[in-house]
Parts: sequence; C-alpha cells; structure tokens
Amino acid sequence: MPRRHKLMLLAAFELLVIGFCQASEHPNRRGVAVELPANPRHVVT
Repeated sequence: MPRRHKLMLLAAFELLVIGFCQASEHPNRRGVAVELPANPRHVVT
C-alpha cells in the first residue's frame, strides 16, 4: 500500500476518534420541530 494511502487512512481514523471524543463531551440531542397545521384535517406524516 502506498505511503499516501496509509497517511489518508491515518487521517480518517484520527478524525473519527476526535469526532467520537467531542460527541461524548458535548452531547447535542436536537429533535425535529414539527408545527401543527392550520387546518386540523391536514395530517403531518
């Protein structure tokens, strides 16, 4: 495997580890905001 491929794999692994570390330190649990329709017969699916 060429050296640049190894470096790309290493960089991708580092980003993955950093992302997991930041996600565990700063959990952000946002949901999806759904507004009720003006017409009660309309259904949000």
